[in-house]
Amino acid sequence: MASTSAGQRLQSPAGVDRLTWAVALTAVVLVVVGVTVAAVVGRGEPAINLSSPGGVTLAFELAIQNGEGDVAWLLLAPSAQAGTTRQEFLARAASINRGPNARFSVDNVRTSGDTAHLDLVRIIPTGGLVGLGAGTFTVREPVTLERVDGEWRLTVPPEPYLIMRPSGS
Repeated sequence: MASTSAGQRLQSPAGVDRLTWAVALTAVVLVVVGVTVAAVVGRGEPAINLSSPGGVTLAFELAIQNGEGDVAWLLLAPSAQAGTTRQEFLARAASINRGPNARFSVDNVRTSGDTAHLDLVRIIPTGGLVGLGAGTFTVREPVTLERVDGEWRLTVPPEPYLIMRPSGS
């Protein structure tokens, strides 16, 4: 009669003991939970402060990116809206396609009374051939805002052609 040790009795037929299975299962569960949490937390967009020149600029740019030309139109100062028709602005805004992965920030905010100047920094990912050569490029565009009835509105948006007079007028 062969005697078996305690360690041999805890091994599965494949030769892996219960402790190894428990550690492996715990690692898999932790990875799944981590990926799920990262996906859920990464979905939300930060709140934009519409009481600041930078916040209004970011809201304008996000509206353009999301195809919400009507929202962007409302963030323009009346003097900027006077430069074009609403229909022409919406058509031009709809033609801008940066893709959903472009990131924005503001830099170099300078405020003097009811006028603000800042730089919109746009970081746009570039795709390479099958992932090779992928990277980003950065664009800085000047923006001017003015306070209208206590709220910041753009007078010169990042894409000034959006508010240029339509051809033939």
